[in-house]
Amino acid sequence: MSSINCLSHNDSDPAQKSPAGLSTALASVLILTIVVDIVGNVLVILSVFRNKKLRNAVPKKLYTCLRLVLKQW
Repeated sequence: MSSINCLSHNDSDPAQKSPAGLSTALASVLILTIVVDIVGNVLVILSVFRNKKLRNAVPKKLYTCLRLVLKQW
């Protein structure tokens, strides 16, 4: 009979044990990380457009090989 009482309690549900602000904090950190990643990628794209030396950072042989692979794919 004690096993029935143990099963009736929902002690194994982690959502009930976590503090209320934990989900909000984790979501905020995740959103902040995504926003910083997007801003960083935009800055890299703008830098490549503004600086011609950055456009040719990939060697010609590697670029040609990648074009052939992507063309076949």
